[in-house]
Amino acid sequence: MNFSAACLILVLVVKLSCVATMKEDIKNWTVEIFQNGKIVCAGVLLNRNFFLTLGKCIDKRKLDQYKVTIGGGILRKIDIVLEVIIYINLLMSKKGNLSNYTTSFNQVIKKIKNKDGKVEVETEGGTKYEADDVIVTFSLGVLQSRQVSFKPSLSKEKMLAIDKFGFGEYTIAYFEFSDAFWDNVSSLVYAPARHGENSIWYNMNTIYPGCNILQLVLMGFEANAASHMNDNEVKESGLAALAAMYPQISIPKPDAFVRSDWLTNPLTKGSFSYWTPAFRPEDMKDLGKSEGNIHFAGEHLGLKSHAYLHSAYNSGKDTAQRLARSVRD
Repeated sequence: MNFSAACLILVLVVKLSCVATMKEDIKNWTVEIFQNGKIVCAGVLLNRNFFLTLGKCIDKRKLDQYKVTIGGGILRKIDIVLEVIIYINLLMSKKGNLSNYTTSFNQVIKKIKNKDGKVEVETEGGTKYEADDVIVTFSLGVLQSRQVSFKPSLSKEKMLAIDKFGFGEYTIAYFEFSDAFWDNVSSLVYAPARHGENSIWYNMNTIYPGCNILQLVLMGFEANAASHMNDNEVKESGLAALAAMYPQISIPKPDAFVRSDWLTNPLTKGSFSYWTPAFRPEDMKDLGKSEGNIHFAGEHLGLKSHAYLHSAYNSGKDTAQRLARSVRD
């Protein structure tokens, strides 16, 4: 198969209604998306008028069912889904048309080769794709794990930058209850015998009143430990912490429970990037530089906004547009 660039990410740019009354000083740029009163997805503000989310999060035919909370509690409706962005649509073939591009989903990449001025991408199932250029958007955790092989190998400078940047151990779990038995505050802190064990809780009722959801945040060792536990073990551990926090209350079983699997998911191998003491600004150039016809994008390539969704979006857009200009030239 021949095409100018490969991509696998589908995102939506969504326009908000009633944005004129929003305050300029929005310190929390996260967006929570609700459908018929239930939280279904999250996103990030691009500016006062638009936010970014995954393509699967919103059914464009049912916009009246959705509401979003912005900046930690400002409630808005969705005006319109302006654009579905597939990064491959930003690139043209060297003949200047898009008539022969291919989009493939659910393909796990195992090998990438620079070969005779082309790039060959091979999946774990043995399917091979050939392109003039390829944009790689693997997470930093996947790059650090070496589970994708590059031939020739990536440069020493790039590999050093990959290994020097940090990729966090972070897990979140959500407990939904029929009623809120906890204090009506935004966050709850528990001081257990083991430092950090089920310590940090957030009251989602402060974002969406009446949802009766608690968010448990686990970091570092605790996130790593939870990644070796099944869902029921994590849930029971969290309920035990709540029972210790509220001994006068018989803690009910949650109506629903869900947790992230970022640490064990082979497509992420961690949660988000962070700046380590050894990492320098000049390392960011090595981290993002192209190697032959292989180009790179991702949340870890934002000098100031790494770790956030809008960093991934801006990085992907900028890399694709640079490649598109070079193809046209």
